Amino acid sequence: ILRRQRQDRPRDRRRRALVDHGQHRLDAAAGHARHDLPGALAGVLLDRLNRKRLLIFSDIARAVIVLGFLLADSPEKVWLIYALTALQFAVSALFEPGRAALLPALVHEKDIVPANILGSVTWSVMLAVGGALGGLVAGVFGTPTALVIDSLTFVLSALLIFQVHPREIAGIEPATHAIHPLADFLDGW
Repeated sequence: ILRRQRQDRPRDRRRRALVDHGQHRLDAAAGHARHDLPGALAGVLLDRLNRKRLLIFSDIARAVIVLGFLLADSPEKVWLIYALTALQFAVSALFEPGRAALLPALVHEKDIVPANILGSVTWSVMLAVGGALGGLVAGVFGTPTALVIDSLTFVLSALLIFQVHPREIAGIEPATHAIHPLADFLDGW
């Protein structure tokens, strides 16, 4: 019996490796769909609407979405976590490219690369520090407190963006025709 179990181990490992590989491909495909589809529609909106307003909308929407996680207070409501997470990713797909697209209107052309580097480094540091602080707050004060604080950070971001005054850039004009984001998205596809 032991010899047979040892003989099955390499085959079991190969099966697990294939399953893991297949799961990894499914996860990758889901990740791409999660970012690519909302991101493509976000590009249409960012090209045609006021980017500053879209960033503020995105932050306010994410603040409300994060508060929605407070409603998932029982196992029967676990579906809400998945729905809100998908919605938060979709709204975030609007924010990140919008922030990058607004940057040239905030800094001089020679400062765009250093500003992008600073933005990337700041994002990475805040992701690590924010995750650690969020875990600490959730551990000490509870998950609801951590979610409220997270929501307030999005409100603070919206208020800070509201204070920003981007300059007009030559050659970039707001849309003067009726805006139909879905039709524009399909047309560009």
